[in-house]
Amino acid sequence: MSHCLIDYKLYGYVMKLYHISKYQQAKTIQSEGFVDPVGAYGVIAEEALWRPYALKGVFFYEHPKGYNAFSSGEQMAVFVVDFPGDLIGRFEVLEEEDEVREGYREWCIPADIANQYFIDRTIYSLEDFLG
Repeated sequence: MSHCLIDYKLYGYVMKLYHISKYQQAKTIQSEGFVDPVGAYGVIAEEALWRPYALKGVFFYEHPKGYNAFSSGEQMAVFVVDFPGDLIGRFEVLEEEDEVREGYREWCIPADIANQYFIDRTIYSLEDFLG
């Protein structure tokens, strides 16, 4: 399975985004849907002081290969969600130049919005995408 843009009459196009989680968490997500975790991600430089910034939402990726933070050896799960392309633009997390050059894109989408499009709740193995 790969990421792609699909023609879609109602929204113009759909973009497949991928959410990655530990397998045990995926079982809960599958039955209950996404929830908004809140945490500090990265830093913002403000008047030469570095401080963490908070994002509220669920992280999705352009493709699962772009996300490599999970190296604990645990079994990882992937959900594939089709979002209207014109909806997700405002939720893209703009990254540092090196990450953009690597083709790594991510979105932080509020759970209530993500759950509206979370139709196919199939749990895939991350290994299926890394082969």
